[in-house]
Amino acid sequence: MGAIPYTEAAQTALAGFCAVGPEHRNCAQTMVMFAAMRLGDPPEICEIARYLGGGIARQGKICGVLTGTALAVGLKDSPRATGACTHSEATAAEAQDHLRALFHDFRIEFGGTNCTQLTGYDLSTPEGLAGFRGSDARKKCALMLAWAMERLEALFDSYHEPQKCV
Repeated sequence: MGAIPYTEAAQTALAGFCAVGPEHRNCAQTMVMFAAMRLGDPPEICEIARYLGGGIARQGKICGVLTGTALAVGLKDSPRATGACTHSEATAAEAQDHLRALFHDFRIEFGGTNCTQLTGYDLSTPEGLAGFRGSDARKKCALMLAWAMERLEALFDSYHEPQKCV
């Protein structure tokens, strides 16, 4: 499978987030799906992020957009993806710096990093989950996803490719 262009990958991933029923993907899955499509990986790999939505298992903790983005960076710089022999300390440090900057900018842009704070709903309760599902908060989540996809794309473009194994 080859890499899918940015716009198509973003639209497809966001459609999964907006879907209802078995086609729905949570925010973390959406970010991993986007990255997988951009990197030429099977989009089904997003299932690894299944329990990160709603602030990790609907606890309202760190936003799934951010945890999914961190997983996406791991897809980009893994030895499997890069063909490198091992993880590079320099690559890991660079990725961590980029992620810290992205998290900082996300906090400034959206007013926090925790799901409950960002959505205004306690997703750990049936009432909070129902309120969230019936509200416009998902639109804000879609905006956060689109913002993070743009940032992730720029991060991917800035990566220094590791030396390949010979």
